[in-house]
Amino acid sequence: GAFDPRDGEKAFEYIHFLKETYNVKGVKMYTAEWNGASKGWKLTDPDAYKCFELCDKLGISNIHVHKGPTILPLSKDAFDVHDVDHAATDFQGLNWIIEHCGLPRLDDFCWIATQETNVYGGLAVALPFIHSRPR
Repeated sequence: GAFDPRDGEKAFEYIHFLKETYNVKGVKMYTAEWNGASKGWKLTDPDAYKCFELCDKLGISNIHVHKGPTILPLSKDAFDVHDVDHAATDFQGLNWIIEHCGLPRLDDFCWIATQETNVYGGLAVALPFIHSRPR
């Protein structure tokens, strides 16, 4: 399941629906997704924090965040990984799975994941790069 914190009360209702109907253990979100006039959001936005508090309370502990390659017209900046550091620090009870390891911001992601014990890398798209530079 997925939710968009910019939807306000509707997002809270949907999180409850996902838990009650499917007993989800995780959600995925896209911080660069357009919603009305908004061209993206950050994990540190107050509305996002309210949603993470609810996820934590309901036992939805795996937060998958698309922070990877983008295509036009989505904003590359909206996929920046720097907000992961703050959210992971503030919500230690949640597992932050950063899909695509934040490519093309791999260096920044690695520093954050080294510091935050609840940050993990989703290897989709990133895994093929291991084989693209043979020794």
